[in-house]
Amino acid sequence: MFAAKKKKVKVKIHFEFTVLTVRNLVGKLNGSEVYLEWKKGSAKEHKGKVRAVEVKNDEANFEGQVFSFPTNLMLDEATKNFEPKKIGLILRKVH
Repeated sequence: MFAAKKKKVKVKIHFEFTVLTVRNLVGKLNGSEVYLEWKKGSAKEHKGKVRAVEVKNDEANFEGQVFSFPTNLMLDEATKNFEPKKIGLILRKVH
């Protein structure tokens, strides 16, 4: 007997992220400027960065900067769970 195929539905979603603070940074970064770069997949519109801020007291306070992007997620109708997607976040020092 054959098992029933799981039905998956493509759902358009728009993610919006608010960047507050990056903590516990290496002390030698104090006084330096850093920015957060993000990337999801290979599409050019699915990457970007937030404005650079100065590191003080081992923290980078991004003051609620926002980045967002649209994506498609696959929803398993039987379990009502979405398949996972990855996003890359990189903290970079301004040179």
